[in-house]
Amino acid sequence: MSTDPLRLDDFIYRLIYEKGYKTWPSLLKKATKDPEIPSPGLRVEHLFPQHPYFPIGLELETTGLLTATSTWIPGTGSCDVPPFEQPFRILPRVATPTRLFTSTKLPLPPSVWFKQSDNHLTVLVLAWAYALSARWAEIFSQALPLEYTDSQAEWLATHTCDNTEATVDVGNVSYDAARWWAGVIPPGQGWKASMVCGHYKFMSPWSSTLESLPAIRLFSASRSKAPSHQCCTSLETAVQYISDYCTLHSAHDRNCVAFATALMLPLAHYDRISVLLPVPRMCTAPSRIRSSAESIEEPIYGRDIRQFDRLLALSCNPHRVKSILGSIFYEHSVLCNTCGQWLQGTATVLQSGLIQNLDILTRTFSLRSPHLSSLWLGAIIAGFHGSFLEAPEDSSDSIVSIFMKRLGLAP
Repeated sequence: MSTDPLRLDDFIYRLIYEKGYKTWPSLLKKATKDPEIPSPGLRVEHLFPQHPYFPIGLELETTGLLTATSTWIPGTGSCDVPPFEQPFRILPRVATPTRLFTSTKLPLPPSVWFKQSDNHLTVLVLAWAYALSARWAEIFSQALPLEYTDSQAEWLATHTCDNTEATVDVGNVSYDAARWWAGVIPPGQGWKASMVCGHYKFMSPWSSTLESLPAIRLFSASRSKAPSHQCCTSLETAVQYISDYCTLHSAHDRNCVAFATALMLPLAHYDRISVLLPVPRMCTAPSRIRSSAESIEEPIYGRDIRQFDRLLALSCNPHRVKSILGSIFYEHSVLCNTCGQWLQGTATVLQSGLIQNLDILTRTFSLRSPHLSSLWLGAIIAGFHGSFLEAPEDSSDSIVSIFMKRLGLAP
């Protein structure tokens, strides 16, 4: 028996390790029986209602930095720690775009989100990346108006369901909508959201460049090409175009997943991850084409634009995103001097290679923290899961320290 109250004896060590280890197999068993996440678990309109958001007209430092302060208040427990403030920095901009790939030649994760006969995920991720950037340009005072580039998606005269093609049917659309869609899904960059801070020029955190094989092409019964004008679409109009598209293809559930995935693009850029997405497939005939006035679905973030701004601000802070994602591995009943043993049991399960199916992994995390279902699904689609499911290569570091570093919980 140890005489040091901060040091664990072997019995307590094994007890905490076993508790951490057994937590995950029980969730995994439930997830295996029912791997589908209920649709309400993917909703984001009530997610993090207390999260701060950027005020309109915010000005960054000349290096593009934003300095802020967070207040930390101890939770319930025996620790007598007073509240304290901690400064932190956010980089709500990037210097280079995130690389996105679609290809029939590259292996995709084994998930039903990638294997649907109709797959709208990539189209909607790209659309939400634009929408987030449009709002970003409205918030920051140094941001420039969005502009289209010369790169546009090609338009097809007829729509075919061919596994060798990637054709996106956008329905009967206006000239402005046609130009927007042509700029959202072309090869490379179809639009740019920039800001000037001092002598530096930066991009929005959701800026991306697309490399797609085959190239994604557009089809509309009312259009055969897009107009050449360069006036970019506003946030409100872009969200309406997305809503119309989801109504056309009955893709509202996919829309929530795509929005969560788009929120992960700054994290992917921060971790230098190239995001692999499925090639769009549209073999099912669209539902009756509706006009914008008939698309009565409210935005997935609700009627309050501040909720959109909260999620935008969260997305701009990769460290915060990692902390929130990593919170599913926190157990409030485990004391701070025993958390290492708890995480040891958790890491042993997750890095054992037992979880190969991403739907089961996502459902397991969803059962652990239901309110984080959408964020974890977006993170897994963006490829964030791979870093902590792999066993450490360097045996000089403990599995716990590496696990915490990969989640952004340790330096």
